[in-house]
Amino acid sequence: MIIKLMLRGKKTKIVALLSVLQLGLFPLSVVAQPYSSSSYSLEEARFGTGGELDTGSTSFQAQTSVGNIGVGDVSSTNYRAIAGSITPSEEYLEFVVTQATIDLGVLSTASTAYGSGSFYVRSYIATGYVVTTVSQPPTSEGGATLQPMASAGLPSAGTEQFGINLVANTNPGTFGADPAPQPSGAYAYGTAATGYDTTNNYKYVVGENVATSPKGIGQTNYTVSYIANIAPLTEAGLYTMDHVLVATATF
Repeated sequence: MIIKLMLRGKKTKIVALLSVLQLGLFPLSVVAQPYSSSSYSLEEARFGTGGELDTGSTSFQAQTSVGNIGVGDVSSTNYRAIAGSITPSEEYLEFVVTQATIDLGVLSTASTAYGSGSFYVRSYIATGYVVTTVSQPPTSEGGATLQPMASAGLPSAGTEQFGINLVANTNPGTFGADPAPQPSGAYAYGTAATGYDTTNNYKYVVGENVATSPKGIGQTNYTVSYIANIAPLTEAGLYTMDHVLVATATF
């Protein structure tokens, strides 16, 4: 995410670009192991009426199944199993920006500027993941920094503030969205992290988790809502923020 803020006189123009994303993948102990011995190997365990894990030729490749008797995820403190037509044993973590440019317009001391960007996280056979913000708040060419909100609170026009959350809001306008597991909460489990999960309350602390998932499977769509306010004495200039989010999965 690249945040640009233009302060000229008593007004501020802010343009936010959600574009720089990093992810961490740490397979500490992968639990999806094939069944094997010195005489055989099964890449997947299958209970059903039939199917094929790898069907192909020079022109196509496919995975097929007939008559699934169960789908979904089951687990305990000692084991985990994922049932369905296609349940590969390779773990992965994917982080994709879906809305990258946010123009907050021209700021004044009379009102709060706001806007949003979006991304999704998709993972498989992990015990969970977190999304962490690691960038400093918007900073001018002269070194002035827009004041980040150290604790979650409401926007206050005329007070210098910079904050975000990852939920739907109605103040200072109707914008943002709650995390959206795809296709439902039965298949993915991502949520906004504490401090970034309350409607109309915003916060920004470098190094904090902004999103989390207790189970590392499925896809969750996230919307980052930004707010910014300036004070009468906020230093003018071009403020920028290269907003880096880091997604980390554990196994």
